[in-house]
Amino acid sequence: MMKNSLLELFFHISLLLCLIFFVALFYYQIHNLYLTYYIVIISMILLTFKLIYWNKIKCYNLKTSKEYIFLLKLGVCIFVYVTPVYCILQEQYLVVDRTISLLTFIIVTVLATLGVLIDKKFFKKS
Repeated sequence: MMKNSLLELFFHISLLLCLIFFVALFYYQIHNLYLTYYIVIISMILLTFKLIYWNKIKCYNLKTSKEYIFLLKLGVCIFVYVTPVYCILQEQYLVVDRTISLLTFIIVTVLATLGVLIDKKFFKKS
């Protein structure tokens, strides 16, 4: 289990660094298609891995209701895996102004970082 946890941590750090690098490249108006594909693919792999992991474990360090745990899981999935991919793939259709797009990518990167921190704090196997 420790090996899988380290592998998952490596991929999460890789995803966050790629998001930061994507924002930096977007600021300098450089479009890297391979980086975009990597973010999409790694997000989907991590989402699948996370859903399987959450299905296997039943006890958490969090002693609250099932509804609250479900909302935390939903928030982590949306913040870390769904929102960055959606914003990256739909950027050309969502916002006309480049400054607004840059601010959106910065907010999405911060939310993804917060989602990973919430996941690591609350959803580790006891």
